Amino acid sequence: MRARLIELHRRRAQLTARAQAEREQLADQLARADAALAWIGRGRAALEEARRRPLLLAAVAALLLLLRPKQALKLLAGSWSLWRLFVRLRRLWASIAPALQPRAGRGT
Repeated sequence: MRARLIELHRRRAQLTARAQAEREQLADQLARADAALAWIGRGRAALEEARRRPLLLAAVAALLLLLRPKQALKLLAGSWSLWRLFVRLRRLWASIAPALQPRAGRGT
């Protein structure tokens, strides 16, 4: 009887460890899927933004047609870099702006 209980306890420990490993594997796979879905969401948002601004889209298309491909790529790369800089600065400003606001209740 004691040997049977020891075997059951060992088997339970094995199953618990296996279940934990499977949970970790599933969490890893879900994290990768979430990252992929985030890119899909960003792409969808970009398409919706392009739909809302057809004039901007037409201007970009005309610019690409007028410029040589190499010049257009340089321009797009520079524009992308400036956009990313703007986003980072806006995020930075949003994080420090509350600290720069005067606080209510100070006799100023």
